[in-house]
Amino acid sequence: MAAFPGLRSMIWVRWASLSLVAMLCLMAIEGHVYAIPHFYAPYGKSVFSVPTVIAALLSLCAVLLQHPLRAVTRAEATLWSLVIVTAIVARALHEQGIRIGSGEMGINTGVSFILLAVGQLTFGRLRHAPFVLSLLSMMLPFTALMGYLFGQSALFGAMALPTCLMLLALGTACSARFARRPMMRALISGSQVGQASRLTLAAWCGWLAGEALVLKLVPPAFYTLSMFVLLVISSIFVFVMVLYLAMKAEQHRVRRKTRNRFLVEALHRDGLTRLYGREMGTLYMQCYGPTASVAMIMVGVDHWEDLVARKGTETAERLVRRISGALYLDSGSEELLIRWDDGRFLLLSYALTPETLKDRAERLRQKAGATGDLGGDLSEVSISAGAACARRGDVTLEPAALRARSALLEAERAGCNRVVLSLVA
Repeated sequence: MAAFPGLRSMIWVRWASLSLVAMLCLMAIEGHVYAIPHFYAPYGKSVFSVPTVIAALLSLCAVLLQHPLRAVTRAEATLWSLVIVTAIVARALHEQGIRIGSGEMGINTGVSFILLAVGQLTFGRLRHAPFVLSLLSMMLPFTALMGYLFGQSALFGAMALPTCLMLLALGTACSARFARRPMMRALISGSQVGQASRLTLAAWCGWLAGEALVLKLVPPAFYTLSMFVLLVISSIFVFVMVLYLAMKAEQHRVRRKTRNRFLVEALHRDGLTRLYGREMGTLYMQCYGPTASVAMIMVGVDHWEDLVARKGTETAERLVRRISGALYLDSGSEELLIRWDDGRFLLLSYALTPETLKDRAERLRQKAGATGDLGGDLSEVSISAGAACARRGDVTLEPAALRARSALLEAERAGCNRVVLSLVA
């Protein structure tokens, strides 16, 4: 639920849609029983007929039996089958000239019911067809609603205004069943993509309502001009959206290609110490940097260049292997140890605080200094450490790592065998 905060809103939308269906059905029943035409035909000659009410009530009961992420039960399948039978029988009776009450179930209404019922019956049995059929079931009601909003009677035909609202509400309520679909996940996700999707959907609904309101308010003489202006604005908006989506897709492709190449490089280990390099440290920061202040401790041999010049490369490599092994054994599961450069190692940890950072750095320094007998005179080898904390939200390695390196150099200048903190960000 925390990863998908829009899921709770979807549940509320589902219950609001079912409540709207129940209210429209009750109004239509009262209208037919008490002969109140405005209850079942509030606008125009199209009627929320008795067969439509029966199919709507059967659909409502079937939706109430749904478990959004479970398969179709036998009772639900029976109700959806009755919806299909009702739609077919209603059309057959109308062709024979037999009517039940006022009005009829139009072809567009019957097709919408059948698409919705088949889509729900095949849920869990087919992969893509249920979701596609559920979306198609709302196409004709949406077209009818646009006809009512823009005063185009040819668009809604025999579908009454309560009927198209009822079918749209049923389709919306059934959409909760497809919460695992990629399209629905993008809508209910708590990420920036999810927020942008919900905002875009709300803006689209507001734009349609605004267009209808503008066309209702303008004088008839300017109706054609207003339609043309709105069409131009919509076209420009769609053109901009296409360019924007294409730009985001290209950026995503380049970012994914770069990330894959960077991941391959990050998996490489140092040949001498078998530790990861700086690329793995960058990945660590990208994972934990947004939510934590990552602490960095750089441990190094004092005056490394002078030591290599005096003792030779072979002895220096043995010392590096011994130090890296000691540091690796002392690092925890929440920490990452990488090799920074010759004679220096960097430990990253998201679990350290500024209060415990110095003690942890001192412990690492002492572990690195306990290298054992390497042969020869290495009594003058000293180990220092520099520590720093990255800012919360920082996903790059260099700023805090360079400050830790500066603290290490300061420890060398101050007399070696010590720890220096650099906590000022």
